[in-house]
Amino acid sequence: MSVIDCPTGNPLLDNAGVRDSIHEQFKRTLYDQPQASRREQIAVIVEQAGHPENQIYIPLVEGPGTNGCSSYWNNAISGLPSALPAGAYYVVAFVHLHPTSPDEVITYPPCMHGGMPGFVKAAPGPSEPDWKSATTLSDALISAGYAKPGEAFIPSYAIDPGHAYGYLPHTPESQQSSNNPQFWMWSYNPLSPTGCP
Repeated sequence: MSVIDCPTGNPLLDNAGVRDSIHEQFKRTLYDQPQASRREQIAVIVEQAGHPENQIYIPLVEGPGTNGCSSYWNNAISGLPSALPAGAYYVVAFVHLHPTSPDEVITYPPCMHGGMPGFVKAAPGPSEPDWKSATTLSDALISAGYAKPGEAFIPSYAIDPGHAYGYLPHTPESQQSSNNPQFWMWSYNPLSPTGCP
């Protein structure tokens, strides 16, 4: 059995292959460049039916979408490779990489981080549009047959340098905060191959 460095206790985040893939994809956010050059990234984690140990991290279309926020999120399903047909593979998580620190002042367009120019996030983790897109994407993937039988939702993860945040779709706006029991936070550093802070 392999031992993961700096375990979070979350089985997806503590998968060595998933961690390595997150680290590689995070490089594509251009996190060390000026904000106008950075790009959020999205991915899904899929699991082979009947083989929960076989989890695959799949980077999807780069954000933002050319036609605005909607294309950025809606392209996620069309980005799933045909080699992973619904029913044979299930999507167990949606991953959203933020190339900003939690307290950074955002000065680039809304689709990049869910805020207006100069927007300062009031709390770490997913923005309001992130919560909404979690619901849209989860519902679409379930309708397309990509959810495990009996699963009512597919969870989302937002990851920035220092933390990973888990959150659930269909969360009322009044409950979209770090005080919500449907919100989790772990120390996690995607800039490191090990994920260690």
